[in-house]
Amino acid sequence: MGMAAFLLILQYVRYELSYDTFHEKSKQIYRVGTTFYREGTPTEYAGSFLGLGPALKAEFPEVQAFTRLSFRRSVVSYQNHSFTEPNLFFVDPGFLAIFSLPLQPGSKQTLAAPNEVILSQSMARKYFGSEDPLGKIITLKSKLYSQNVTVTGVFADLPANSHLALDFLVSVPTLASHLGPDRLNGWDSLDHLTYILLAPGADIKNLKIKLPAFIDKYLGKIWGAESGLGVGPNRTAFALQPLRDIHLHSTVKNEAEASGSYAVVQLLLFVAIFILLLALINYVNLATARAMERAKEVAVRKVIGALRRQLTTQFFVEAVLLNLAGVVLAFTLVQVAGPWLNALVAKPFYVFSWSDYALWLSYAGILALSSFLSGLYPALVLSGYQPAPALKGKGHAAARTFSLRKGLITLQFVVAVLLLSGTYAVYRQMQFMRAYHLGMNLDQLLVVKVPQQKVADSVFSKNTNFFKNQLLSLPAVSRATLSSSVPNTDMYSTLGAVGPLGSKPADIGFSFNHIYTDADFIPAYGMQILAGRNFSKDFSTDKNNLILSEAAIKILGFKNPAAALNQKIEYEGEKQIIGVIKDFHQYSVAQEIAPVILELRFTDQKYFSAKVNPGQISQTIAAVEHQYEQLYPGYPFEYFFMDAHFAKQYEADQRFGRLFSLFSGLAVFIACLGLFGLVSYATVQRSKEIGVRKVLGATVASILTLLAKDFLKLVLLANLVAWPVAWWLIHEWLANYARHIPINTSFFLFPAVAIVLFALFTISYQAIKAALANPVEALRNE
Repeated sequence: MGMAAFLLILQYVRYELSYDTFHEKSKQIYRVGTTFYREGTPTEYAGSFLGLGPALKAEFPEVQAFTRLSFRRSVVSYQNHSFTEPNLFFVDPGFLAIFSLPLQPGSKQTLAAPNEVILSQSMARKYFGSEDPLGKIITLKSKLYSQNVTVTGVFADLPANSHLALDFLVSVPTLASHLGPDRLNGWDSLDHLTYILLAPGADIKNLKIKLPAFIDKYLGKIWGAESGLGVGPNRTAFALQPLRDIHLHSTVKNEAEASGSYAVVQLLLFVAIFILLLALINYVNLATARAMERAKEVAVRKVIGALRRQLTTQFFVEAVLLNLAGVVLAFTLVQVAGPWLNALVAKPFYVFSWSDYALWLSYAGILALSSFLSGLYPALVLSGYQPAPALKGKGHAAARTFSLRKGLITLQFVVAVLLLSGTYAVYRQMQFMRAYHLGMNLDQLLVVKVPQQKVADSVFSKNTNFFKNQLLSLPAVSRATLSSSVPNTDMYSTLGAVGPLGSKPADIGFSFNHIYTDADFIPAYGMQILAGRNFSKDFSTDKNNLILSEAAIKILGFKNPAAALNQKIEYEGEKQIIGVIKDFHQYSVAQEIAPVILELRFTDQKYFSAKVNPGQISQTIAAVEHQYEQLYPGYPFEYFFMDAHFAKQYEADQRFGRLFSLFSGLAVFIACLGLFGLVSYATVQRSKEIGVRKVLGATVASILTLLAKDFLKLVLLANLVAWPVAWWLIHEWLANYARHIPINTSFFLFPAVAIVLFALFTISYQAIKAALANPVEALRNE
């Protein structure tokens, strides 16, 4: 069991470390992110400017190729099929030179001409079935464009261990016809990803040294600064992040995927080592406990001429054979548990293949390591016995081996307490985050995505307001609102665009988030107004007014909500603050609360939100879908419930909690198995003593106490040793969360009580069995 757990965790760790390594040139690929420093504090973004890639290629010989990935949420249509596709990107021709994308025969490897698209095999099947997709025309629709494009290629689906999910790759020249050449090479937006391929032999350090001057040359013209943009505490920087580091080491904003955690990978690797260590300790303890039984065997062998190396070899061979049997059984357990664990963590980390040499190498490695570690000490101890004392029944090493066993038992339970404390902390933190008040009410909120229509703003606004009124006409809907963002979706953000009146916002450097909404947003989401008022249809001037969150007014220097009320700030001219709302969590409570500005704006709306009465959910969804299809024919109806959508942020944490709990429980179980074996052996060794005590009137309780007290002392000692270490580990882990539970005594008392009860139950079974046995059976053996 210890081997199987170790091997499964090892495969999970291997999978997490393998992200993006399938690209042939992965070691030469870097993503160029953007970092803004303000007083030395960085704000990091995965995205960069559209003009960055071409400029890097033109300026530096180290850059062999570049590609931009511009995400545009689009509706893809072919004949009668229409779907909103979340993994559609506009890319440069350099994409195919940088990334390894196997194309099926007949595909054009260009993406250089307008109106070209290549798509994944799964998308080809989705839209065309068994038809040949090459040469087929599909339609892309968004607020920016409605464009027919030709399928010029099909690529194999990317493996799951890719930080990019790609289904449609459209040529950048297609986007140029809608954006215009100036904006396509502009420096006004960070909504795009830029990747570069270093030339063979290029030194990344030298390239980084050249970037501050590059920033002055290109951004200086736009921002009106002659020099120094790339240096000092308020600098701007381009971060070159290796492709292989993105999945586990990226903590930037606007990441392409929900990143993994290197700390979690390390922690699970330590858990794997601990589990295997516990199993090996069990072997060593039981082998040394049987030392006196085998002492006479060793003595006889030595008397008839056996050398110590021969005896050592014998005991090593025994260890190898037992470990070989263990590896075979572990292989069987892994094959059974692997698919189940894949489903548990929602990742295909264990896929068995006879040609997976790394897998077989791990089995061979664990066999060699386990055989050596478990066989070394018993072989040295047993082969070192002197014949004469052993034949007389005097084990001179008994005290030493008993002390070793006590130390190893204590170590086992130190590890068990640490893992149990960690499991309890993870559970409590997950419960805390799920129950934490977000500053708004997400219950019974049905959210429908606004279709990606390319229509004039006035027509779009008319349609969206009409649909909103249709929602309000339904008897089960009490409120409805329109907004550019809802919780757990990206907000529009600006850096250096907002500041106190009379300031130069470009020099302020504060980052603000913006939600464009209507007057019904605050009541629909149950937000609390601390000062001032909500937007109102009765005030036409509200289009120039703003509502700020507490975090936003603190950044602007206002002491409290009342002080900010009716004050004017710089933002696209002069705007007035008419209200302050209580801070709310747009994202997980693990993150810091974002400063938010609400604006009354009827363009760029992306979501309808409707408060639905409970008990009429299915009927209401059907009615909403009917109204939607009447108003937006040909556009897919997409909806979700806000509470479930928000809870998705915690899925990765919950999966980690389940995985950690599973293996922690297994570690405790293995520790108790070792204790069970030792107690069983001790009971056999002391069977005559127990028989004599029973004849003399000893009770079951006294015999239980006799056998349990020494072991329970070790368990209690293990708790005392583990507590300070557990406190430090839990403290460090909770520091990753902006909102977390306080550390209290329950984190240590609960695992302590649980471990003592587990140990007592383990000991009691054998002790009571021995106490209830007929003493005659034990006494008549001699």
